[in-house]
Amino acid sequence: MTYAPARPRSRAPWIAILLTPLLALASVLVPASAATAASEYGITVTPTGGLASGDTVEITGRFPASVTLDTGDQAGSALATGVYLMFCDQPSGAAGTAAGRATGCDTGKQQYLSSVPMHGMPATGTVTDGTWTFTVTMVVEAGAGKGVFVRLYHGFSPANLANPYVFDQFVPLSFAPEVPEVPETPAYGFEVSPTSDLNDGDTVTVTGTLPATITSLTGTELTTGLYIMYCDQPAVPVGTAGGRASGTACDSSQQKFITAAPLYGMPATGTVTDGVWTFSVDITVDADSGKGIFTRLYHGFTAANVADPYAWDTFTPLDYEADDAEQPGTQEPGTTPGITPPALTAGSLSWGIKSAFRSYVTGPVALGTITTSGVTTVLGDFVFPQAGSAQFTQGVGSAAYSGSVRFMGHRPAALCCCG
Repeated sequence: MTYAPARPRSRAPWIAILLTPLLALASVLVPASAATAASEYGITVTPTGGLASGDTVEITGRFPASVTLDTGDQAGSALATGVYLMFCDQPSGAAGTAAGRATGCDTGKQQYLSSVPMHGMPATGTVTDGTWTFTVTMVVEAGAGKGVFVRLYHGFSPANLANPYVFDQFVPLSFAPEVPEVPETPAYGFEVSPTSDLNDGDTVTVTGTLPATITSLTGTELTTGLYIMYCDQPAVPVGTAGGRASGTACDSSQQKFITAAPLYGMPATGTVTDGVWTFSVDITVDADSGKGIFTRLYHGFTAANVADPYAWDTFTPLDYEADDAEQPGTQEPGTTPGITPPALTAGSLSWGIKSAFRSYVTGPVALGTITTSGVTTVLGDFVFPQAGSAQFTQGVGSAAYSGSVRFMGHRPAALCCCG
């Protein structure tokens, strides 16, 4: 019996059937491309908005624990993954390229992290099934275009990896607008204490808070200096040229010149903190009605160099205890209730000169003297003795007195002479 050779059957369909699952398995075993791998890895930053200088962000990273080198004599070997985390300006180039590498980074905030101990640094985070994860923090500073940048550390380069920029990533941060801190304006001015129930010779304390310097018309800062004086109340409003107390209206013996910094050989008075000058001085007062404490900028400030040389002119009136008066009763003729006239053994003339004027003559301004001849003083008054007998007719007459009082100041001219 003769058999015809069997016709060969095509095996191609079987081969195709067998290869299909093998290719599918191969696609699982072959590592994903670099682009695919990069899309699965990277960092997450929280929060990324509404930040302020000094805030802390949390950075969570996920990367392969090692990267297989594909260039150079080390191709095929695996290198443990290490990255730099940086706080940088946003790159100008495309991410994943040399031009996309961040610049303008704050080196003080840079962190080096690795999946295994490397270069003397411990590992950061954990490695599970070949995947490295970590969580770290970073303190950020406000700045437009700033963010967190991650890249493979310098052990990866074009010499051993075709794309060393594969894991480069920039996460931009946004910051809340900074509200400028408005410094608290000090309450400038003066305080006098006490101001009432005063007696002759009492001391009042003047405390003040002022700027330590005053800006001149040319922009120069001038050291603040003051005169603090004991004066009659000005007749016109204070704060004007006419309302400035001076001359014989003030007791020059009680005038104080104080400054926020040493000036004209004088030491500073008080203290200066953050540009604010505080001080305290004492003034001795006498029981003159209508007097008070007058303050003003010293003579170095004028209309020629500051906008308002009268800005710190103030007057604080003082009140004095009333003299204890005797109860009304039967008085001897020619006497005044509550006042006992001095017992004089002979006729005399008492002439009182205002104490402020006397102090002015002998004070540091006039640098003068008061000299007497044949005159005595009683309770501050100059007493001129009677010269000869008084002549009276029906209660009206004349009397002569001798002696002299001479006031000298601003030599060589005489201020006044009496007698």
